[in-house]
Amino acid sequence: MTNQYSFGTWVKALRMAKEWTQRELAYQVNCSLSTIRKIEINERHPSHQLAQLLAAKLDVPSDKVPAFLEAAYCARQSPADAILLSTPPTVHLHDQHGFRPLTPLLGRTTELTAAINLIQRAEVSLLTIIGPGGVGKTRLAYALADQVYPVFAQGAQVVDLAAVASLEELLCVVITLLELPPLETRPLQEQILTGLQQQELLLVLDNFDHVPEAMSFVRQILSRAPHVTLLLTSRVPLQIDGEHEFRLAPLMVPEKTDRISLAQLSTNPAVMLLVTRAQALLPDFQLTTANARAIVTICRQVDGLPLGLELAATQLRVWSPADLAARLTHDLTMLTHTSRSASPRQHSLHATVLWSYRLLSPEVQHILRGMSILVGGATPDVIAAICLSAEVEHKTGVVAQGLNTLLDYSLVVAQDLPCDEHRFTLLETIRAVVREELHTTGDETLLRHQHAAYFADWAERHGDNLAAAQQLESLQQFDLELGNLRTALTWCYDHQQVLLLARLCIALWRYWYIRGLWDEGLTWHRRTLALPNELSLALQAALLSGASGFSLIYSDYTQATAWLDDAISHYRTVYDALGLARAFNRYGLVRWQQGQLIEARHLLEEGLSYCHQVDAPRDTANILANLGCVADEQGYHDQAMAFHQASLQIRRRLGDIHGIITDLLNLGKTALSQGDHHTAQQYLDEGLSCARELNYHQEEALFLINLGHNACYQRHLADAQAHLNEGLALTQRFGDRLNAAHALNNLGLIALFRYEIDVAMDLFNQSMHQFAAMDAWVHIPGALERLAYAYLERGHYQRSSMLLNSAYQMREQDGIKQTPVEMPLYEQAWEQLHTHGFIRNHLTEYEVGQVRAWLAGRVQERLDRFVG
Repeated sequence: MTNQYSFGTWVKALRMAKEWTQRELAYQVNCSLSTIRKIEINERHPSHQLAQLLAAKLDVPSDKVPAFLEAAYCARQSPADAILLSTPPTVHLHDQHGFRPLTPLLGRTTELTAAINLIQRAEVSLLTIIGPGGVGKTRLAYALADQVYPVFAQGAQVVDLAAVASLEELLCVVITLLELPPLETRPLQEQILTGLQQQELLLVLDNFDHVPEAMSFVRQILSRAPHVTLLLTSRVPLQIDGEHEFRLAPLMVPEKTDRISLAQLSTNPAVMLLVTRAQALLPDFQLTTANARAIVTICRQVDGLPLGLELAATQLRVWSPADLAARLTHDLTMLTHTSRSASPRQHSLHATVLWSYRLLSPEVQHILRGMSILVGGATPDVIAAICLSAEVEHKTGVVAQGLNTLLDYSLVVAQDLPCDEHRFTLLETIRAVVREELHTTGDETLLRHQHAAYFADWAERHGDNLAAAQQLESLQQFDLELGNLRTALTWCYDHQQVLLLARLCIALWRYWYIRGLWDEGLTWHRRTLALPNELSLALQAALLSGASGFSLIYSDYTQATAWLDDAISHYRTVYDALGLARAFNRYGLVRWQQGQLIEARHLLEEGLSYCHQVDAPRDTANILANLGCVADEQGYHDQAMAFHQASLQIRRRLGDIHGIITDLLNLGKTALSQGDHHTAQQYLDEGLSCARELNYHQEEALFLINLGHNACYQRHLADAQAHLNEGLALTQRFGDRLNAAHALNNLGLIALFRYEIDVAMDLFNQSMHQFAAMDAWVHIPGALERLAYAYLERGHYQRSSMLLNSAYQMREQDGIKQTPVEMPLYEQAWEQLHTHGFIRNHLTEYEVGQVRAWLAGRVQERLDRFVG
């Protein structure tokens, strides 16, 4: 290593002080790149005119210009003279009495305070600020230096290593910066260490990860310069004795919520930075109600990374916040700028992440590419299963080593889970770049297939636990892995991996059902069934039966029936008793809702007989519960209670919490049907409490609707309306049309009790039309009766009589009994009609057909003509 100064060394130090490349300097002084290269290694010497231009462009201080030009002249006259300068080149990279950037430090008050407290501790000689690219390490280091430099006798000095390519260049910059006297017979590193021994100084080495070979130099400073404190910024820790790590996370971003509070958003660190940077470019820019949601989205899209927020702010000159948020959803690479103060790797988020990625070994790059497929991260065991082939030995150990490297480089984030597991994930900004690399390599198909296969196996292993004692833990696990499961579903569908897709759908059915993700479940079943396939009859039958279950929820009884017919045919061919039990259970539900109670009961009993052939307590409980519902409609309320109690007993033994909640609902409804309001209230209150505690929102809606119904019959109308409105909102959120119609019908009853007849008639009509549209005839008689009560209040006795007789005829035909709780209103209406000469009478088949036709076609005029 050279131990003497030269003109070339001086030029090189000045260039690096301005963070220019050799090419950029050549452009500034209008000469070739090779000329600059040769000048810096003293192979070529500048003309007087070029030397003057170099002095001007490199900002040589006026008092040093004569020495600079003399050095250039000596270099031209004698190569030997070029090596020996009378005074060292001096470059003031930063004022040692302040490090105040042109922009304020926003959102880092807590971090700055913690860093100040840490660096002032006596035992801290080396503090490394660590974090991913663009997180603001440099900005925090400068603010920290600005705060603590008075503590040090010689203040603070900052060396930016972004443009430094070697240890030799680093030493040249440091010795120039510190203005140490030349010691011609000693190496540069030794001169620096000797000079630092006498100084009490804060030395900031920014972007230290650019010169990893300078590690030994740092160790020497720590051992030989006891009064020097080192402050480093790096994406990776040095991992040497004496190092104290300060991990810098991205700025906190706002929660994704439907309710936007400008007051709260204005104090969020990420929002503050984005808005402040935008206002520097657009003085009139403001956070408003109109753009708040888009601002939140942008902050979340860039993970709260300050660099990303600053780049986004520059784009707001071109795009509105809403447009920018929409574009960033698909393309983070548009976040670029051409700021002259930024290093090339900071011109885009893409370049910042790619710089770190290319420092990794090929093995670690492969693991990172595999992790980019994962959504929400994964545990080391899962990462090993997905990223490494079965032939790799000690897979978990290999992944653990890779994860340690990625943590060091701040490319992954570790999350501690309540179950005492570690889960590792990527920031979305990093994932986007790594996925681009995934697309360009040859391992994407293999990694994605391994991902889909792993999660198909995982869903099958954990699916049965959704109806067992481990239900809550399993639901949480499914919630955690939902992003990965959806990713696997999409890839399987796009790449015609029908077997994996079918396995995923079948394994996910109960999760989709419990969580109210019915539309998602139905959509994936439809897509899978529509694909050409060579699935086994057993898998086809399970898909068809599962699809029918979701169609049943949405009251599409025609489609549900078609799928069930095919499923039962397949199940009979392969003779799957459990599959047949489930299919007949769903068939019984279809017929129940259609008002065909006798057939419904026969189908459910046939399903129960198949359950007795296999050990299937969960399915036995399901069928018993549905038999109870049918018995309740038939007027066998004691029998219904017995069925529900038997189901509850099985589910309590299994620990099936979701099933227990369903039984509490059914018991409450049956008690309500009998007019036992106190018992109904107990069951419904207990069930509602459980549903809310476990976030079973669709069950919560059903409890609210039935509590409203119970309160209505006790004339607690305010409570009833509150329950029903809340329940209605939830059913509409989940697309539960059947129970939404029930809520509307009960709200109509409240209006009737308040003598708000127009409102009542409108609500009764709405609900009745919805029941008819869904072919849910079992609920039509009750709706007709309530509409008749409203006509009666208006004095329309003939219409009221006709509606009541229509309802009576339907009940007689389908075996749907009047419930005890409804009976007082029913009898009161007939007593009033009797006084006006109207009697109970069977309608002709034609008349009943007319009513049914009107309901199916939802044509008000036809009923008016019929009953008027």
